[in-house]
Amino acid sequence: MGRIALCALLCLALCAPALAEETPAPHALSGFVAEGYPVPDVPECDRVDDGYFAGAVLVGDSTAASFELLGVVPELTTIWETGLSPRTAESDHIFEVDNRYVTLSEKLESMQPTKVYLWLGSNGVDTKAAKLVLEDYDRLLNALIPRLPHTLIYLVSLTPVKLVAQEQYANYTNERVDEFNEGLRALAAAHNVYYLHVNHLLRNEKGLLDGEYGAGDGIHLRASAYDLLSAYLYTHAIPDGQEEYP
Repeated sequence: MGRIALCALLCLALCAPALAEETPAPHALSGFVAEGYPVPDVPECDRVDDGYFAGAVLVGDSTAASFELLGVVPELTTIWETGLSPRTAESDHIFEVDNRYVTLSEKLESMQPTKVYLWLGSNGVDTKAAKLVLEDYDRLLNALIPRLPHTLIYLVSLTPVKLVAQEQYANYTNERVDEFNEGLRALAAAHNVYYLHVNHLLRNEKGLLDGEYGAGDGIHLRASAYDLLSAYLYTHAIPDGQEEYP
């Protein structure tokens, strides 16, 4: 073999791993898409009954806890952990199943919910670029979707923040939140799941979290915010094939 040909082969061999690392993993595709309701956006609909949320699970951080504490969606099961992020949801074994601790995807696989609402990202964009948090979210969906082949999946946008939030997290701005939400919508489309844009519900005319709905830290929410958020869930619901609910 000539020296030039040998050098070319060595170059290809050395470059191949790098090229493989740059190739993004394929997106896992949800098998549940309702006819006539293309992903990712969810149109407004007549208010569904409480039974729509029977067997549904909301996953989030401490912001999601008030869905459970306030009982604004009575049939909705809430799984939350303080500090939960798209990364730790899949990297950490913090959810209990049969006396052992597992990842979020394993926990939800054991439950096989009818619907999953993922409300994650606040713990992430507070300290990292939106792009990096979305990469973590992508990996979470790739782990989760194959385990839930018949589950209707919603990705819920982040809510706005007040300026006071930057006193604790300098880069936690509404510009970063908007960038994340835009990427989250694109991620929903890529994975064949649905996207719920709730951010606008809580914004004031300056684009900030409205004082009526925001808690003192500028990130967490008052009870009045959950009334709006829950009403939105009831009127933005993809048909799941059930004509009647218990």
